[in-house]
Order: sequence, then structure tokens, then C-alpha cells
Amino acid sequence: MSPSQDSTTALVLPGDIISSLDKHQHGKFTYTNQNNIHSSVMGHIHQEKSKKPTEFPFISVQPLISYPILSQGCLVLCQVTQIASFEARCIIISVADQELPSDHGKFLGVLRQQDIRLHEIDKIKIEEMFRVGDIVRARVLSLGDSKRYILSTASNELGVVKAMSRVGAPLVAVDWDKMQCEKTGLIERRKVAAPLEDDDENMDQEEG
Repeated sequence: MSPSQDSTTALVLPGDIISSLDKHQHGKFTYTNQNNIHSSVMGHIHQEKSKKPTEFPFISVQPLISYPILSQGCLVLCQVTQIASFEARCIIISVADQELPSDHGKFLGVLRQQDIRLHEIDKIKIEEMFRVGDIVRARVLSLGDSKRYILSTASNELGVVKAMSRVGAPLVAVDWDKMQCEKTGLIERRKVAAPLEDDDENMDQEEG
């Protein structure tokens, strides 16, 4: 596809290839995979000249419906989908308390080991911080240049807000790094989020 400058053109679907990095810079509601630029939502392609004449123009997608915009520093809720040695991968389900539609496309995130907390980073075990299915409050650290947003939980109020135990019962926070199964009473380790309104009074988590 080759839309004209400062134009809005073809209708695309989530995952569609709309250009490449040797022709455009990727803009809003897009992500990159290898050298391709993909749409992350259903909408119309929009192309805009860069302010610097030596740079490629921006290509973005204008959604057909209203979506909250993911920006650096904003709070998100995400659900953990995969645990790896040095990161947890997740799907972003809401932005600044605004739920993302089920057809929002590839708004994916990653929590890297170095972005989970501020202290004893080298001692972090990802499986003791999060588990698949956990709902996590995080902050967008970087929009990155790939299809996954870089997220952070390195603050008291960030971390797991909802989780189920190994036996499928709800977990209740008992400390900043522990949750208790309502059914069995067993303790499971997590990076727990303190309540936003009074995190200092509820959990004495020393970061740093």
C-alpha cells in the first residue's frame, strides 16, 4: 500500500501489513514485526510527513471506534499469558481505567526482570513474581519498536491486583510479596500491588 502524503486511505484489519520500516516510521495503533509495520486495530491508514525532511513519513491507523491511547507513563491493567526465564508476557486489557474492546488487536506487553522492582533485581525469579492468569497493574515504560509494550511494576502501587491459587481459589494479599489462598490457606509468592489510595499504610514495601 502506498497512501499519499497527509492522507487517510484504505481500511485495514488487526495484523495487516501496511508498510515497512524502509518506507515509513510506525505511528499510533501500529506495531512492527521484523521489517514490517502492522495495524493493531481495524481502521483507516493515515500517513503524515515527518517534521524532519530527511526522515521517513509516519504511517498510523485511525480506528473505526474510539480506543484509549497507550502512551508512555500511563497506567494499564494486563493479564499474564506466558512466563519465561527473564520476563512475563501479557495482554493489556485496560488503559487508565478504560477497558479495551475485545477486538482491539495486538496491544501486548512484556514485564522484564529489570523492570519488576527496584531492589535485588538479580535475585528476582519471574515465577515468584507473576503466574499465568494474574491481573497486573503496570505502567507503560516504553512504546518500543516492536509489537510489545515495555511495562514496569517497579513501584509500591504496581503489581498483581488479582490472582487465583494453584487450586483455583482466589488469592488475598497478605504482604507486598505474598498472597494467601482463601481455600487452603497456603501462601504463594507474588509481586503484590499496594492499593492506590493508601499504599504506605497497607503494605510496608521498601523499594530501593
